[in-house]
Amino acid sequence: MPYQQQMQRQQHMQHLQTQHGQPLPQWQQRPPTPPKSPEEKEKTLIGVVAIAGTLITLVGIAFLVGMAIQAGLLGPLGRVVLAYMVSIALAGASLKFRGKAPEAGTTALLATSLYSALVTTLLVVTWLGWWPAWLGAIIMTMIYAAYVAFAHIKPEGFHSLTQMWLAIGMGFTAAVLTFTYGGSAWPAVLMPLVALVASALRKNDVLRGVGAVALFLVVAGLHLCDEPTPAAIKATAAGLSLVALVGLSVHFRTGVKTFGNIVAGFVVPVLMLILGMSQFNYEPATWIIVACLAGVVVVAWGHTQGWIALGAVPLFYACSLMATRFDFYSDSMMNPSDDPVRVWGNLLLTALFYAALIALLPYLRHLVLHLTWAVSIMIVAYVPWAATLFSAGGFYEVPRLPIEAALLGAALGAAWVRRKTIYGVAGNKFYAAVVALFALVLSMIAVVGVVSGLGLVIGGYDLVQPAWYTGHAVVSVAWMMLAAFLLIKRQEGFTGLGILLAVVATLKLTFFDLAALPGIFRALAFLFSGIVLLVIAVYRVRSTPAAEPMKQPAQQEQQQNAAGPQQPQQPRS
Repeated sequence: MPYQQQMQRQQHMQHLQTQHGQPLPQWQQRPPTPPKSPEEKEKTLIGVVAIAGTLITLVGIAFLVGMAIQAGLLGPLGRVVLAYMVSIALAGASLKFRGKAPEAGTTALLATSLYSALVTTLLVVTWLGWWPAWLGAIIMTMIYAAYVAFAHIKPEGFHSLTQMWLAIGMGFTAAVLTFTYGGSAWPAVLMPLVALVASALRKNDVLRGVGAVALFLVVAGLHLCDEPTPAAIKATAAGLSLVALVGLSVHFRTGVKTFGNIVAGFVVPVLMLILGMSQFNYEPATWIIVACLAGVVVVAWGHTQGWIALGAVPLFYACSLMATRFDFYSDSMMNPSDDPVRVWGNLLLTALFYAALIALLPYLRHLVLHLTWAVSIMIVAYVPWAATLFSAGGFYEVPRLPIEAALLGAALGAAWVRRKTIYGVAGNKFYAAVVALFALVLSMIAVVGVVSGLGLVIGGYDLVQPAWYTGHAVVSVAWMMLAAFLLIKRQEGFTGLGILLAVVATLKLTFFDLAALPGIFRALAFLFSGIVLLVIAVYRVRSTPAAEPMKQPAQQEQQQNAAGPQQPQQPRS
């Protein structure tokens, strides 16, 4: 439809609106889009022709080179030199026609020049084998950085997507290099980083997304390559890339556009984390991932990525601690190592975990964060927890377990001191009850572990079992006494907690102590717990104020009649 007809149609619809007083639909209120001018059409046509001409020229050059090779005129060195000369010629042509030819044409010339140089270098490494992979990666990085710098310093005459086209070629060649040589080509990781830095300088949203994807492909090549690559190198590449992407997306945003920031700040970091999880069978690699996650918390503190990492850190830390605690290199995971360095290192890492928990309590202001840390605590305390519930021999076979139990007890004490900083406990009684119940379970591990450790120190193996029984009896009685204290105290807000403690203690007596404890320990636990419950009942009754009986009006009248008529009071003179 011609432009004049569109205007006439719009005027007619406005007339109908004025006549009938009804608003027009949204699509009818929009002004018509003016057609492209002949100049714009010509510019688009020239751009297409320029790109096609560039590609056809390259094909022609390739045919000539192929004929020269068949005729024996060009050896390997001649082919490489000719390829680099073609790349330089294309770059010179893009510089010469910059500002004179359409932007699409000059961009095509520059991108083709870069592709030729990168592919030539890749063939020198892979096909000819003249350079090692790490040297080829460094040379490719330098070439790409030079093209990026040129397009950044002198962007006039180039298309707005020039940097994107350069990054696409970079990502392809760098990924091919790492998928072929693995860790030997680790400097290839620097190439996507150059693109990401350029995205920050230019505030280019599309370039950021392309650079992040290229970085993931390069790191994936390190992990999936058939060539043997040390796990530490894989984890370092994935972890540092994770920190770089999150820090870039948080502190150097591309403006109002979000595609690049989402890809670089969320999508690719999650994929990087998945790659890092594949290294959990290698202790140094796991701790590298944990350190990098902690780095994400630091660089993204106060942002969404930082809170997510704050929940992921304890889980990865707990899994890494399990890799350190058990000998993953043996046939069985459940064979703890007797290496003193490993043992004391494990205790130090356990103490650091609990210290971090206490320090971060005020900042865990979300239910998901509480849940992740709770799961992590159970992973860290898994071995002493299993020994507490199933076998006293675990405290003898693994002498460090009582120390771990003591560290857990110290953490519980510190958490009780800082209980007011735990988010959600003060204003939600149900949530407070859940937290208290979880703390009760942990306190059982701490008490039984410490008492068993004391038995081990005093009497050796023969006293571990009786100490284990004693610890469980002490826990049951202590829970009941604590419940008595809270119920007798009768302070507002403590009654429900006291009832919960009494119920839990009773359940433990019924379902655990009755089956696990031998005669004397079972009898004492039930005896003392029963006495405590009776004391609670007695003191609750005594402390309840008796309500004075309400006298009926008839009874009051009878009492007054029995007392006789009252004498009227004489007035005072």
